[in-house]
This record gives sequence, structure tokens and C-alpha cells, in this order.
Amino acid sequence: MLKKSFIFICLSLMLLLTNSAFSQATKTAKTNSVTPSKKYKEPVYTRWSLKAGANLSVIYLARNIKEKNNEPGFCAGLTYEATDFVRISTLYSRFQPTNIKPTWLDVRASSYEINLEVMAKFPNKKTLLYPFVGFSYNTYRGFFTGESDYLGLREYYRVNSVVQNNWLGINLGTGLEHNFGNPRCFSL
Repeated sequence: MLKKSFIFICLSLMLLLTNSAFSQATKTAKTNSVTPSKKYKEPVYTRWSLKAGANLSVIYLARNIKEKNNEPGFCAGLTYEATDFVRISTLYSRFQPTNIKPTWLDVRASSYEINLEVMAKFPNKKTLLYPFVGFSYNTYRGFFTGESDYLGLREYYRVNSVVQNNWLGINLGTGLEHNFGNPRCFSL
């Protein structure tokens, strides 16, 4: 036991003396040197952005029983980033005219949306996950033939007439966005 205590004391003293020997500071003359400093300019980003794209959507009309009832369309919008994690987004979507034979012909549909998005940014700073809530104004216009009208829509619409409906909707959902980088042009 005495031998262990002696070894412990010797090691402690060695450690203490070694530390103090290396911790002595040497004084040097202080000189002021001038080094050119490069100021890094952060790129200026705008809070506004434009978006455009193509989409597929089901046009929900009575008798839409086609095997493939998705209709192609285009969309465009404007987004304003109010804070670092909240933005306001608008979107206009217009769909290609379609026929839902024999009841509906030349159906044209479109929608206008405004949403509030709360962004959660991933560590890579390129991917966003955002829940959103908002309103949509939807419209369709089509020719109602009245043929094979199993839902009794003749009570509401005149046969062989153009029908237009508009309604307000509520949007609730989640979006995922990833920035792939700046577009690059390749030449040979």
C-alpha cells in the first residue's frame, strides 16, 4: 500500500512539474502587421420567386368514370418569403379540355390558390419540407348533354347547355422541395 502511494505521489509531482515547465510563456516584441483583408460579400437574394410547371389532376365531375381520368395541365405561381421560415405562395392551374362522354363535353377546369407555408429546412440547406394551409378558388365549364344522367343532374342543369360552376375550397397539406442547383448549359 505504501509502495502504491509513493508511486502515485511521484507520478503526480512529475505531471505537475512537467505542466508548469511547458506552461511558461516567453515574451516577444509586439509588432503591428498590416495584412490585406478580403471582405466576403454575401450574395444578395430576393424574397420573391416565380414557379411554373406541369401537373396531372383528376377533374371531379359527376360521371367521370374513365379508366385514366387524370388530366394534364400547366401551373404558374409567385412566392414571397416573409421570414426565414414562413412564406406565402400563389398558384394558378389550368387543365386541358376533356370529354366525359356521354354526359359532359368540352370540360375546362382551372384553380387559383393562395397558401401559407411553414418551412422546415434540412441540414443540407437544399431541401425543404413545409406544411401549408390556404384557400383555393376552383372553376369548371362544360357542355352538359344530359345523356346517361344517372345522378339526376337534369334537376339542376338544362339539357344541352353550357354549365359553369365556381367554388371556394380549403387547402391543407405538406410539400417537399429540393434545389438541384443552378441550371448549366453544356456545349461541345
